Amino acid sequence: MSASVNGKSILGGIVDMPAAGAWVARLRVDASEELPAGARAITVDVGGQTLIGTIARQGEYAGSLEVRIVAGSGGIGSGTLGKTVAAKAYKQVPARIVAADILTAAGETLSATVSAAVLAQSLPFWHRHGGTAASAWGRLMRALGVSWRVLADGSVWFGVETWPTASLAADELERVEGRGFVVYSPDAPILPATTVAGRRLGAVVYTFTDASVRVEAEAA
Repeated sequence: MSASVNGKSILGGIVDMPAAGAWVARLRVDASEELPAGARAITVDVGGQTLIGTIARQGEYAGSLEVRIVAGSGGIGSGTLGKTVAAKAYKQVPARIVAADILTAAGETLSATVSAAVLAQSLPFWHRHGGTAASAWGRLMRALGVSWRVLADGSVWFGVETWPTASLAADELERVEGRGFVVYSPDAPILPATTVAGRRLGAVVYTFTDASVRVEAEAA
């Protein structure tokens, strides 16, 4: 499976894609110059699946480039790019308004795939505490009782998991029932919160080496 960052080959590292939250990549890239530092300026291509993210940190090491990439704009992550929001009070508003306000302040984009029913949930009274956007977002998600994650396209989704079935061309290398994970050698991308061969997969971690790609998927 081919893998690259802005067209530069990946030499090693991991892409950690949780079922709930923002994905993070820590990679060594075959590049002699730094990558673009702007928001959502990075594309990580994994076997044809494009992930949109932002550089959180990068630096030269032994003739290659080591980078840390965060999903989307990094505004609701816990790293150095995380944004802050001011306190704000709401009355009789749908969840859509509160969510959009947080994401806009964080420089993030709401996914068009969020269901209308979830967006319409009523919040009779809601007080957004001042602080990090990540904290405000997490508190809202818990109150709504939904899951959330940053999708491959860099937009933010929240709602009730549906576990869509995904076709998969991969060799199963290892299955550890007691620890709840499956290890694959894939020929195509594997995404979190999907169903593969009748098994629900939660978090997905890609590990890259010079010779191979290995995927460890949590059995949800």
